[in-house]
Amino acid sequence: MQIKLTCFEVRKFGEEKWQEIPERMVLERLADSYYLVTPIITKMLQGNEIVAETEIYRIRS
Repeated sequence: MQIKLTCFEVRKFGEEKWQEIPERMVLERLADSYYLVTPIITKMLQGNEIVAETEIYRIRS
């Protein structure tokens, strides 16, 4: 059985290109922007893009 790893991506406002970002960095930045991180991650797992301060985060499927 193969395990599919989650790939997080980030895009700064005003840019078009998404960049892969380590999970730890995503969690740290989301924790700085939101009081509760778990609901935000749930939204990301549902396919939503998350806007935080100057960047947008998503999970690439």
